Amino acid sequence: ALQQDPFLAKVMELVTANIESADLNVKMLYTEMGMSRAQFFRKIKSISTLSPNKIVMNIRMNLASEMLRQGTMNVSEVAYRTGFSDPAYFSKVFKSVYDVSPINYQKKYAKNK
Repeated sequence: ALQQDPFLAKVMELVTANIESADLNVKMLYTEMGMSRAQFFRKIKSISTLSPNKIVMNIRMNLASEMLRQGTMNVSEVAYRTGFSDPAYFSKVFKSVYDVSPINYQKKYAKNK
């Protein structure tokens, strides 16, 4: 049901459009959407159990997993493309979400092995 929410769709669109930017953060999102921090957090809370930071991280991780499945980029490239300046940190976060390292995830799911 989350996908249908127009507000969340806009948040996802903004995150996706700015995914490579290290400046992508919650402040950028509510500023871009013309909202105050309080309004933004209230709105997120009303439609999701996740914090705004978690939502941003989830979108980053979804895109990262898609990129890894494409099999055209290595883990470091995917890390940078999804806004992580440190591939080791990216790997740690990825593993905490998917229970598998990005390299093993890619080995298992990549289309172009």
